[in-house]
Amino acid sequence: MLTPDRLRPGPEAGRPMLPTPSRGKLQMNEMAGSPRVGGWIQTFLGGRFYPLDPRPDEVFIMDIAHALSNLCRYGGHVRSFLSVAQHSVYVSRECDPRDALWGLLHDAGEAYLVDVPSPLKRSFPEYGAWEAKIMVAVCSRFGLPREMPPSVKRADDAVLAAEANALMSPLDPSWKHRIDTIEPSALPVVPCWSPRVAELEFMARFHELSRLPSAKWAARGPGVAGGDRPAAKAEGSE
Repeated sequence: MLTPDRLRPGPEAGRPMLPTPSRGKLQMNEMAGSPRVGGWIQTFLGGRFYPLDPRPDEVFIMDIAHALSNLCRYGGHVRSFLSVAQHSVYVSRECDPRDALWGLLHDAGEAYLVDVPSPLKRSFPEYGAWEAKIMVAVCSRFGLPREMPPSVKRADDAVLAAEANALMSPLDPSWKHRIDTIEPSALPVVPCWSPRVAELEFMARFHELSRLPSAKWAARGPGVAGGDRPAAKAEGSE
């Protein structure tokens, strides 16, 4: 884990520097003459993202890392702040190494839709459809198969069990029964990472995986690994 003295390590340490939003050349997020569906949000890097009309070229790893590092798991009902970014890093380490990038990005849709607790998601099927559509764009962007690998699902459950046991109040009996059927991850959930550390760890894990031979998207040009940044239009977000 990163220590406080390494929060902004340079390239010589093998860790990414966190950027500030670009004010350089505009990168158009809308295709000329192509109407978009729904409203848009302004992302961390200053671009527009249409959650109901996601496009792969509008997905940026730094937007995902920053947003997930500021989202708390379980709707905030935990003893310590636990970011979706930390959870994602752990899932990427728990799953089959061949599926690690999928594990890291398995909750990427929440960067644009926020983290809605699963019981609430089941009451809003539209949310699941929107999230699935965003994940199609994410998978296309990073060259991943559209279907979540089984090892990622198992890892997600294992990390969830470890989190619930470590950070929640005594579990409701009905949920405890389910959690007790899952072998929890041995990864150390506590102490939880701060948003800053979680963002750096997420980016470090992404760059570690991007150097693997299986990361076919890594040669698609500058920025696919997180270096290019769109500039926002002046109007702001809706």
